[in-house]
Amino acid sequence: MARYLIIAIMIATQLLLGSRIGVGGPVSKSEPLKILMATDGKEPWRIDAMVSVKKPVKHAVFGYLVNITDSLVVKPGLLESWHWDFDEEIYVFKLKKGLKFHSGRLVNSRDIEFSFARWFLTDKPSFERNYVPNIVGIDKLKPGTKFKSGMVDGIKILDDLTLTIKLDVFNPTFLHSLIDVPLVPIEALQEDYYHWKGLPVGAGPYKVDSFDKEKGLFSLSKFEKDSQGPALLSIYVKQDKNLVYDIATIPPHNLTNYNKIVLSGKFDWVGQILFNYNSEISNDINFRKALQFGIDGVKIGKTREDDVLPTNEIIPTNFWGSSEYKPIYDLKKAQKYFQMIPEKLRNKKYKVYGYVEKRTEYASEIERQLRLIGLDIDVIGGWTKFTNSDPDFPIRIVTRNVSSPDPLLQFSYFMENSPLPETRPVWDKRFPVLYNRVAASKSFDVKVKSLNELSQHFLEQVISVPTFANPPVIFVKKESKIDIGQQRSGVNFFVDRIENP
Repeated sequence: MARYLIIAIMIATQLLLGSRIGVGGPVSKSEPLKILMATDGKEPWRIDAMVSVKKPVKHAVFGYLVNITDSLVVKPGLLESWHWDFDEEIYVFKLKKGLKFHSGRLVNSRDIEFSFARWFLTDKPSFERNYVPNIVGIDKLKPGTKFKSGMVDGIKILDDLTLTIKLDVFNPTFLHSLIDVPLVPIEALQEDYYHWKGLPVGAGPYKVDSFDKEKGLFSLSKFEKDSQGPALLSIYVKQDKNLVYDIATIPPHNLTNYNKIVLSGKFDWVGQILFNYNSEISNDINFRKALQFGIDGVKIGKTREDDVLPTNEIIPTNFWGSSEYKPIYDLKKAQKYFQMIPEKLRNKKYKVYGYVEKRTEYASEIERQLRLIGLDIDVIGGWTKFTNSDPDFPIRIVTRNVSSPDPLLQFSYFMENSPLPETRPVWDKRFPVLYNRVAASKSFDVKVKSLNELSQHFLEQVISVPTFANPPVIFVKKESKIDIGQQRSGVNFFVDRIENP
């Protein structure tokens, strides 16, 4: 009896930590491991791809320059080493010797230079440019310009493996942002630096063998045979209700076929109501406060996963810089603020556009709560990742990924040059001042304090309305012995850490 009790405790501990776990019988190594990561059916390497598949593919195919531990320690990835030159105030990066792209070409320091500059040379909107905005001179690049080595003042090539990076302001978490910048070879991209000439090419542990658009399936194989991870992977971006996947990083169709693993103490997603500041009503602080006090995150969370928590801030409470959650829901106060809106705006019927369908319980609950405030709305199903500037759509329902180690990134989407220009609060002159103060922090403790001040200002001005925070959840097929390895996130899912007995 004691032996069984010990085993039960070990399994419970593994579930709590979200670490190494597997149950049931074996899965054949000769067959590709089937992983569901998205449902839109689009190529996962597109700039506007769903983040649930985009980030795992970044690591698997393109590789990370550095790796980040749960305790935010920076470790080598594709870089062999780096150091901060205190005299010159620059980063010195050195690539691993002999590193190759999947095409067989050796990776060199100019590939890093191009991979940083790429996002500022394409005329397509992207979140990636938010990761490296403070490299000196990179913001001066013009979309449509052809890349030339040396065009960014803050990047200097020393040799084929070494380059230096100079920032316009010191950023103690600059290295952490590099996990979201894929390393790519310029010759594999079309002239717009956006579309690939064929299948994507990187220097990560897996190469792309094929993509079946009809099935929403792309196939990967290990680039180096002696590296970790399954030999073959089938990544699905379209759900087949007749298929039981080995692993799913998003909720699969029939949950009874899977064991659910919750990586507790962490968060992948924050639900938000974004304001479209091209709409007159969204520029009224009374409207924004009506939504802030009238949205009940607890009830909204109950329409989603069991482990969802309410939140007031766009950075969850376990992130540095955030505050302790305090409920602020007050329907009477919300209705009072709504009645302070000019009548011509208050009595108008509006549409709400978001990545939801009206028939879902989640969307219906938001619609119900907004109607209680006094807003006459119609929730429209469908979604676009980057923009919705139509003034008849004053708000948009979204779910935003918050798995980046640097929470300042969440606020960058409301700054100038954001890929979401309609959500930028141009009326708020203090917001960019506070943002730049965080970005210019000379130490981590100062950055934490400044970030908390920025978050409180964001909350007071109601620049957006957070609704819930979602922890990472991973689903593993029952009756399998798949070990997902040490994972910290469903979005930043490392396929090379999977062990398939």
